[in-house]
Amino acid sequence: MNSAKSRDPGVAGLRVALTAALALAVSVCASEGLAQAQEDSRPVRITLVGRVQVQWNTTSLNGEDQPSNEFEIRRARMTGLVRINRLISGVIMPFFGQGEVGLADAYVRFSFDTRFGVLLGQFKRPFDLFVLESSNRSLVIERVGTIRGVNDCPGVEGVCSLPRLTENLQFANRDIGLKVEGFLGIGKVKYEASLTNGSGANTTDENNTKSYSARIEYGIGQRVRLGGFAGLHDFVNDVTGDRGDYAFAFGGDVEWGTYSPGFHLQAGVVLGNNWEVLDAEGNPATFFTVEAIGAYRVATARRRRVSSIEPVLRVSFSDPADLDRTQGFLVTPGFIVNFQRLNRLAVNFDLWVPTEGPAEWSVKLQSYMVF
Repeated sequence: MNSAKSRDPGVAGLRVALTAALALAVSVCASEGLAQAQEDSRPVRITLVGRVQVQWNTTSLNGEDQPSNEFEIRRARMTGLVRINRLISGVIMPFFGQGEVGLADAYVRFSFDTRFGVLLGQFKRPFDLFVLESSNRSLVIERVGTIRGVNDCPGVEGVCSLPRLTENLQFANRDIGLKVEGFLGIGKVKYEASLTNGSGANTTDENNTKSYSARIEYGIGQRVRLGGFAGLHDFVNDVTGDRGDYAFAFGGDVEWGTYSPGFHLQAGVVLGNNWEVLDAEGNPATFFTVEAIGAYRVATARRRRVSSIEPVLRVSFSDPADLDRTQGFLVTPGFIVNFQRLNRLAVNFDLWVPTEGPAEWSVKLQSYMVF
């Protein structure tokens, strides 16, 4: 698959149309929303919530540069949820984890209507459900399947998996910009579309072009959601020198079940440009990845202490650069003990089986405290 060049009239036209549509939507609702804000004089409401996730993990690649096992503060976050009035609200979420300090979410939201809202700031780009899912609810400990010491995946390093490819190729995860979202009909259809820098969280833009992402979901009853998504990511092409080149990716996913007793399935597939792997002419490689996570939650008799137990299994396949020797499977059996609310204890066994080379593994134990 060839990259979509910035000089391609079709890509340029698409960028202009998407930008104009986002600007028009904001301007149409601005006057109504501001009038609503003037009428709403209720006091500002600030809610603080937080999470602490502590992990112990092993790796089969232990040696001088990789300890056989280690403890780490995986995540420690305090989130401020601010509500100014019916129109204006926002979120600020600093984080500490894995020896780093930074900012996860930081945005203001203008809620014009249930059918239309606008976010400005840093947020998750609308793409696959695995990355959009909060770490408080993720069915596996490490959504990207980290095994310390493994760097097999071309361009994105680490273990190949659907979330690692979409995150590290910057189609998903956090970025800075503008997002519109809302519900249509009787709430069965949810849409999201964003215009962002494309350089990722906590960074400045690296060129004059922007990235685009969009996602639409359709709910069937209370337990099934179907999603489709696409992204156009701008990047600096190191081969051609083009500072406004584009890569494209798209896919779909399904979620069957909820976080209540019973069966729960999350599955998705993504196809796109791996712009971190370029040929001699500057064209990116093609990546393909598919992943499914299944769990079955069983309620316990004594729910005051342990509300449920939950066996989990993930199977992920990735071809990150259209090369046979880079393909591989990530298999993760696991088990979750759910306490009250989102507090839990989980154990995972991550097994990476590449097309070429030895299999590697890791065991992870993680506690979740949510308040």
